[in-house]
Amino acid sequence: MGFIVHFPLKKNPTILSTTNQLVPQIWQELVMVRYLKQKGISAPKATAPWIDQAKTYFIDATNADWRSAGLLYY
Repeated sequence: MGFIVHFPLKKNPTILSTTNQLVPQIWQELVMVRYLKQKGISAPKATAPWIDQAKTYFIDATNADWRSAGLLYY
């Protein structure tokens, strides 16, 4: 697992970089959100199935034929 380097307190525009490939990194962070208790997420248990379903559909869409991938991405 990689991490995204971000320094929000700098005055210059921040360039986000990661030590991993971008798409797997985003999915790893979304899956981690399921287990964290944060103020911004009022019901992490309610959002967990949505994250799982979105990840499953996205992975299936990347492996599907182009004619049916659009339905999975939607």
